[in-house]
Amino acid sequence: MSNSLTYEFDPSQFVEGVYRLNITVTENNTAEGFSVSQTGQIIVEQLAELASDLDSDNDGLTDNEEGYGDSDGDGIADYLDDDANPTRLTIGENIEPLQTSPGLKVSLGSLARLANGAASQYASLSSDKLVQLVGAGAANTEDHHFEAISPLFSFVISDLAAQGDSVAIIIPLALGTSLPAGAVYRKYNTRDGWFDFVEDASNNINSSMVDEHGNCPPVNDVSYSQGLSEGNNCIQLVIEDGGSNDTDFMVNGSVEDPGVIVIEKQNQAPLIDLRASNNVDEETEIILDASGTTDAEGDNLSYHWVQISGIAVEIIEASNAQLTFTSPSVSSNEILIFEITVDDGRDSSSATTQVTVCQVNKSPLIVINSHISSIEEGKIITLTSQGIDPDDDDTLSYSWQQISGPSISFNNANASQVSLTLPEVTQDEMIVVQVTVSDGDLTATATINLTITQKSSSGGAMFWLLLLAVIVRLKLPKRLLQAT
Repeated sequence: MSNSLTYEFDPSQFVEGVYRLNITVTENNTAEGFSVSQTGQIIVEQLAELASDLDSDNDGLTDNEEGYGDSDGDGIADYLDDDANPTRLTIGENIEPLQTSPGLKVSLGSLARLANGAASQYASLSSDKLVQLVGAGAANTEDHHFEAISPLFSFVISDLAAQGDSVAIIIPLALGTSLPAGAVYRKYNTRDGWFDFVEDASNNINSSMVDEHGNCPPVNDVSYSQGLSEGNNCIQLVIEDGGSNDTDFMVNGSVEDPGVIVIEKQNQAPLIDLRASNNVDEETEIILDASGTTDAEGDNLSYHWVQISGIAVEIIEASNAQLTFTSPSVSSNEILIFEITVDDGRDSSSATTQVTVCQVNKSPLIVINSHISSIEEGKIITLTSQGIDPDDDDTLSYSWQQISGPSISFNNANASQVSLTLPEVTQDEMIVVQVTVSDGDLTATATINLTITQKSSSGGAMFWLLLLAVIVRLKLPKRLLQAT
């Protein structure tokens, strides 16, 4: 480069595509060293040969004579540009051009340039093309709640007298059209996505009617009133350099605006996807699932669960799409009812679901009352069992049987209390008795170990010893007895 004020490159060294060039100018003769930056956009493409017998802009010069140059720097190639006024810019067919204040310059915005490349002629494009033009990391280009009634305007206002100034631009509507009731000017940037035009002390939006000649009043004319009034067909935007409505995000003496006139569509409340009824066993974890809920506009959804009837359960994470809890213990089938409300930020929907908690039959319990575990043969012993039904609603039945040992018999083997006579044994014996309790479906058992002992024989032996002693005494001689 021979001049620091210029930047030259050979486009033949680039593949087709969009290139961004950042330009920063810094003071070198002040203590503050202020600087300003702007981002330029360069589109490299294969240019078609222009016709020598065609005058696309009807200015008396053929396309190949004017070529692809941009004499007035408005982003429109000379062969398509029939207006050299820097304060005016063509929006489209049958629409008066944009206009700004004298001394300023208006040119195609980056989106308008990208839309048609070298063939870009208008400072507008279809809103549908937006998704194709922004990068993969850009904010969502969908604006589901609004319907566009104008093209997407894309322009840049430059040459501001001072950085941070606010500038005005007039946007005429298409011939024969006017603003409907409830019209809104919506803007898009790659950081924030879609939002309403921000109005404050340095930014405002006004509207007016065309004059008797069909022209919009000039910038800052007294006929402009605040807001987008129904029936008006001229819009005036006042945009602050570097403010909320400046899409280049910089205080740099230049303002860029992609925006569109829309009307708000009727919002559709979320459509809740939730089973109407559920069955679950008591004391069991259950998940109520509303994660299939949809929203026609694709809004972010918030959830809120509440129990409206039945035995209270502990609800954790009531703001999730899925509700998880443990069903309560019940003595009979119980019904719980839950309600979910889903909100899309504008409207909400509610739905209920019924949970039937089914009582589950539990095995009975059995307790054997205390008893002597070692009993003499021939004795009668009474054994008592006590069955317990956890469900508290079943009739219990009992059954006694011998598992091992010398044979015994029960006086009533189907009662909770049973008596039995222990048999005679030649030695100590062990018998095992089992009792079973049933609720008609489930059973429980308990076993009892009993030791049968022989009768004691020590008393009989002593009798015979005493008797023998008496007999011996009677037979002894008298002197021996005396001596004794």
